[in-house]
Amino acid sequence: MTTFRVSELTLPQVRTAVRAALADGLDAERVASFLASVDWGGEAGAPEVRELLGELEMALTEYGEGDLKREAFEQRLRDTID
Repeated sequence: MTTFRVSELTLPQVRTAVRAALADGLDAERVASFLASVDWGGEAGAPEVRELLGELEMALTEYGEGDLKREAFEQRLRDTID
């Protein structure tokens, strides 16, 4: 698995990962794998990247716990790439 340092991660990279997770229908595991590949060590990184990653983590958790329906989860992901 490729590791992404949060200090070097860009918004386009995060959005590309989200697009890939939506390409053939929702692939929540792909979102989870991407988020797990982020190395939060070292420098803080761009605030907008950290904020977006946090939003994705929250949505994924809500979906995984059944608090967010599939359609709502997909829409949250789509909202991050629009």
